[in-house]
Amino acid sequence: SSGDDNISYSDVDSQMGDFTRTVEMNERILQQLQAYELMLLDAESLPALLDVLLINTREHFGLTAANLTLWDSEGAIDGLLPEDIDYGDDLKLVRDSFDLQQLFGVAPQIEVIDVGDRRTDDVLAAGEEDVEKLILLPLVRDGHVVGSFHWGTSKKSTFTTSIELDFISHLAAIIGICLENC
Repeated sequence: SSGDDNISYSDVDSQMGDFTRTVEMNERILQQLQAYELMLLDAESLPALLDVLLINTREHFGLTAANLTLWDSEGAIDGLLPEDIDYGDDLKLVRDSFDLQQLFGVAPQIEVIDVGDRRTDDVLAAGEEDVEKLILLPLVRDGHVVGSFHWGTSKKSTFTTSIELDFISHLAAIIGICLENC
């Protein structure tokens, strides 16, 4: 057999090490997302859920920004919020779903965009300057976009793998259900 056909043990060990590190990283990501999912499911009221989304999300994932736009055509969500709670620019209630449709287009899906994208100005709250990349999570119920959750990070390498985006896509579905329940 020629030398090209030989597989060295060091090559196999290196590949196994890479594989093991990938599996360990995916396990950590899954554990982090499951812990977050439990926080969402434990929220017993709309203000408690909004606290998880707008406050805990930043801390849990090490984000520089987290804000939410919800379609509130009849003012029902606004009516459920206590007057003493103010999320500032982090929570935006819109009466018309046009902005949400423009944000995602025909087939809403999670998107990772750089700050140079034209949609950045539409989703970043005032004062959020340390953002390099945005993750746009469409919140869909019964085939309609009912909201958009935006995660901002200062790290370009965050949320770049397909498995991370799959997990986040799952979370977006859970968030949509939690919002509907509240």
